[in-house]
Amino acid sequence: MEENKKRNGGLFYAIVGVATLVVTIAGSTFAYFSASANSTGTAISGQTNNISASSLTITTARLNLSPSPAPASDNLVPADFGVTAANMTKDTVNKALTAKCVNNGYTGCHVWKITAKCAQNVSNASVKLNLSLSNVTDKGEWSYVAYTGSDTAASTLINKNAITTTFPNSSTTIDLNNNGALTTSNKYFYVMVYLRNTDSAQNDGSATGTTNATGSYTGTVTLEVMGNQVKASFAA
Repeated sequence: MEENKKRNGGLFYAIVGVATLVVTIAGSTFAYFSASANSTGTAISGQTNNISASSLTITTARLNLSPSPAPASDNLVPADFGVTAANMTKDTVNKALTAKCVNNGYTGCHVWKITAKCAQNVSNASVKLNLSLSNVTDKGEWSYVAYTGSDTAASTLINKNAITTTFPNSSTTIDLNNNGALTTSNKYFYVMVYLRNTDSAQNDGSATGTTNATGSYTGTVTLEVMGNQVKASFAA
């Protein structure tokens, strides 16, 4: 196990979580045999290629958007993006990034940067994302957008939805890399997590059986290549 580094326009209301991160490596060497035979004989030649967990790298870090002035708290408050998570657009995401996820002195979204690479070029690799909630009373409005781009702008949206709709259980994942190629150069993915504002009291503890605890989210990304995997987790 190894430690990794920590770390919209719209209206905002009440409070949610902070962020840490942990990285774990799992798996043993997996080998496959790449073989060929000539068309006129029976001779077969080939070689064994190995991908070990130590050849794979996956890290997560909370993106520091450096708003100025700094918000009163790094904890999330409900953010009014004007649309449901399923209808989020690249322009809406970029407006939030331009505003550095802050409005009126409050934090409206957290952005996580995921970095993946392999020690050799491979044609198929999965970067599987899982998100879950704990101690949350307003579960339906916790949402995310996954995208590619840069630290300052989204270029392509990969997936978007309410967390409870997309990840109904811990075994459900989304492949951010769509089993695509991975090289020795860093490949970046981004996940924006936010609590959608409903223009009503949220997580206020007034409903029977609820408390004033607003809850938190956790995430896991797993890089899988040729039978081996490296896993990184984040939580807020």
